Formats: sequence, structure tokens, C-alpha cells
Amino acid sequence: MIPTIEQVVKCYRVIAQIERAKTGRPSDDTITNVLRGTKHVCLAAGIQQTDKVNTLTRKTFDKALAYFIGNNISRLSAWSYVSQCRGLFAKWCLPHFRSAYAARSSVS
Repeated sequence: MIPTIEQVVKCYRVIAQIERAKTGRPSDDTITNVLRGTKHVCLAAGIQQTDKVNTLTRKTFDKALAYFIGNNISRLSAWSYVSQCRGLFAKWCLPHFRSAYAARSSVS
């Protein structure tokens, strides 16, 4: 099962809280920035929250960057949004996502 962006974002909120309880990271600001960056990238690239998460590709990020730059958003801000969105898939997140979505697909 390939989850939607919306499902991954909801899962991220939970696993980020769990990870912070264990390690002290990520901070509230980091969580907020990851969610904000993901929202901005999706809007800029014309992706819906209900689209599958595998629509977030290098091509999507390039499209979002082009949109940002074309709309007079500074290169630093544009790259920040993309970097924040990529934080949704940080190494520490992946085992949590695997177990969350493996459990769901075995039930289906």
C-alpha cells in the first residue's frame, strides 16, 4: 500500500512526538517547519494532499523550486521549503513508516 501525503503527514506528527520523547529531537519548530514545507511544496507543484506520497519526487521538487523562483520567492526561502519537505523522510522516520504501513497493508 502506498499511503497518501495526508496519511504520511498525520503519521509524521505522531512519530515525531514519539521520537522526541525518546531522544529529545525533533523540536516543535522542526516539526512545524517540516509540515509547513510539505504544504508549500505540494501547493507549488500542484499536488493534492490526497495524492500518493510517491508523487513527491525530484521532478516535483524541481517544479516547486521553479514555481517559487518564478513568483519572486528568494532562492534561500525556496530551498528551505524543499529541504523542510524532505525532512518528512528523514532516516529516523523510515522505520516508523515501514511498520505503520506494513501493518496496514497486511490487514487489507
